[in-house]
Amino acid sequence: MKRLGHLLILVSLLMAMQAHGQKAAELLGELSTLTDEGQRLDVLARASMASLLEGDHEEARDLANMGLDAGLAMERPGPSSVCSEVLARMELMQGHADAALPHALRALTYGKEAGLAQESRCAVLLSEVYGKLGLSERAADHAKMALATETLDATDQARAEMAIARALDDGQHTAEAIAAYTQCMSTARRTRNSDMEMDCMSRISTIYSQSGDLPKAVDIAEQMIPLLQVVGTPLETGIIYNNLGELYARQDRYDAAINAFGDAGTWLAGEPEVNDRMLTNLAITLARSGRMQQAHAVIDNVVTRIEKRANAKGLSHALLIRAGIQLLDGSSSGAASSAEKALSIAQKNELLEDQEEALSLLARIAQERGLAVEARSMTEALNKVTEQRYDRQHKADRRREDALYGILRQENDIMALLNAEQRDRMDLMQTILMAENEGKQIDIDQYKEDLRRSFAQQEALLKEKAEQAVDLARATLDAERRENEISSLEGQRQMQVLQLSKLDLERKQKETAMSMLKRQNELLESEQKLKAEEQHRDRLISRFAMAIGAILVGLTLFAFWVMGKVKGKNKTIHHQVEQIEKINAQLSDKNADLLSSINYARNIQGTIIPSEADIQAILPDSFLYYRPRDIVSGDLPYIRQCGERVFLAAIDCTGHGVPAAMLSFMAYYNLNDIITANPSADVGTILLLLHERIKKAVHENESGHSMSDGMDIGLVELDRTTGTMWFSGAQSALVILRGSGAERIKGSSCSIGDPSGDSSGGFATHRIELQPADRICLFSDGLIHQFGGPNGRKKFSSTQFMQRLEALNGRSAQEIGTSICSQHIEWQGNEEQTDDIILIGFSINGTLQAKAA
Repeated sequence: MKRLGHLLILVSLLMAMQAHGQKAAELLGELSTLTDEGQRLDVLARASMASLLEGDHEEARDLANMGLDAGLAMERPGPSSVCSEVLARMELMQGHADAALPHALRALTYGKEAGLAQESRCAVLLSEVYGKLGLSERAADHAKMALATETLDATDQARAEMAIARALDDGQHTAEAIAAYTQCMSTARRTRNSDMEMDCMSRISTIYSQSGDLPKAVDIAEQMIPLLQVVGTPLETGIIYNNLGELYARQDRYDAAINAFGDAGTWLAGEPEVNDRMLTNLAITLARSGRMQQAHAVIDNVVTRIEKRANAKGLSHALLIRAGIQLLDGSSSGAASSAEKALSIAQKNELLEDQEEALSLLARIAQERGLAVEARSMTEALNKVTEQRYDRQHKADRRREDALYGILRQENDIMALLNAEQRDRMDLMQTILMAENEGKQIDIDQYKEDLRRSFAQQEALLKEKAEQAVDLARATLDAERRENEISSLEGQRQMQVLQLSKLDLERKQKETAMSMLKRQNELLESEQKLKAEEQHRDRLISRFAMAIGAILVGLTLFAFWVMGKVKGKNKTIHHQVEQIEKINAQLSDKNADLLSSINYARNIQGTIIPSEADIQAILPDSFLYYRPRDIVSGDLPYIRQCGERVFLAAIDCTGHGVPAAMLSFMAYYNLNDIITANPSADVGTILLLLHERIKKAVHENESGHSMSDGMDIGLVELDRTTGTMWFSGAQSALVILRGSGAERIKGSSCSIGDPSGDSSGGFATHRIELQPADRICLFSDGLIHQFGGPNGRKKFSSTQFMQRLEALNGRSAQEIGTSICSQHIEWQGNEEQTDDIILIGFSINGTLQAKAA
């Protein structure tokens, strides 16, 4: 859940960065090009958020602190709020909710001045902080306030709804809590936030379980399985399978519970402590269903595993479970011994709850044996331990209350400081505003004085210009008067000259008239030519306009024709789209039906697939690594006990999915029938009989055409009284870890049911005398053909498999299985699974042969 919380915070940061989408380096580079301090501060705040999103926490903290200092100094609430939000989220991601509180309060305080959107985002952030601190009601109040603004994006809306749901999840508001989680789940599904969706579903299932509505709890848990298999981790998937098994067990559906625990074991192979808790639940379920032998084998295995890890708390709990199973099986002496060991460990490590349970169990056993004094002594010790536990719980509650009160006092102190900061900032702004107003008044007075002086200067200048204009006018009049006198005298003289030239002027006028007449005639001729040219031009323009009109008419008609064609095509396309949508709907329905059928087929196939617990019940030191590629599998682990003879097989049918799964049924039932009908046949003969049956049943269909379906199989027969093992394989090998090396024994080259394979020589049978230190592995080719590694392009390979087995030499089969499974999952990484995978390992330790030895 801690990983889930961190993931939700990162998702919200991603949504916050989508508005600008720039990286921190780009934003820091942009700072060097800006000169405006306000713009530089905005970019600095965005860069701090980007650095946090990119995982550079040190740079994010430095940038946020710089931005916060500058924002407070420049009175910029927006960047101050963003930088405080970055600091709060960093503390929250590191699990320091108390350190995140002051930053979140500051972010909200300045966010109120930065705008409604920032305020609502910071309110959601503060609700998360309060939720981590255990103040659920305060978290819900701030979440409701943020939702009321209707400015949140879908991600922040889901986080706010989650805070409200957790506040209601107190055991007293069951219906309201379920409704709140359902609303949050719907929002998370809309935003494709699978982690939050799974968190909501898990809480809803838990609430139904606690309220006793087991069918609904089971339904929700079953809905989570497909989602977890896509986006969940192996640990999360294994835990849900374990929870589902517990729910099945509470409904007395023991077979379903055991299968669920088996699936959980597959996913929890790399988590030993969680796997041990699951195996403990499996042992309890087996005991309740009356399968005492298997229950004892499983719980003994759990105790052995925990003892190796020296986990005191887990060991005392496992011993108590073993004591309960022994008591249920009628072995009061064994139960008392286990309970006494659990009590000793619990007392040594101050585990009061385990002490209570052990003393209660011992008191019950003493009463059943009639040991009244011992029973009374155990009861008195039980009462003392109960008082100690109540006292410890009371002190823990007091410490929790004191911590909450301390948080509230811290909040009051922080708010007082923020209010003081705001008051100081408001006082400073008031002082600055008054100073600005006084400065403006001085500027106005100075402006009035400058304006008055300017008017006076302009008035004097205009007066001077007017006087100069008057003087100029007077001088002009005097000059004109003198010129008129001179002109009068000059005119008299000129009259005489004019009379003398009159005749000459008349002659020139006649010549000019003749020239003008000639010129007029030329102009008339030019005008006629110009008119003719204009008429020609007008005719050309008219013809051109008519041509243009005809072209436009043609284009218009063509456009209408094209529009008609397009409209027809659009109609056809619309009809085709409707048909495609209908076909898609039909395909979706058929796909849903097909998926439902395949899921049902998986349930049917689960009835023939043994779990790891089933194998360990027969061979205690054993393991099973089983991972189908699809819903149903073509790989089949097989085990059958016939007296002291144990048949164990790893079967790999051709292909995968439904066809291969159908072949697995044929393999299972035919193998059972052959072993029953031929009790003395060796494993090579069994494979030959199976080969003939499969070839006859599969490879001649109604049309007489042969098919290429079949299977590879590695079959082992083990005599538990002597430790002798016989192996025969069809395109399958067996690996034995012996001494310091690993030996691979190959099977025959012919597959079961292969019509073109050469089975004339039968299938060879190999006899091996096993030693207690030997470890045996059967596997399908899906294990070694899985792509992965550093670049995802290499197969796991037989060579690498053998090398890794050799490195684990000397360990138990279960330890080898746990290590190989985790190594194989790590090798696969994010690559797709290429085929069904099966790996079975065992030794003869814990069998009758080993005990006899």
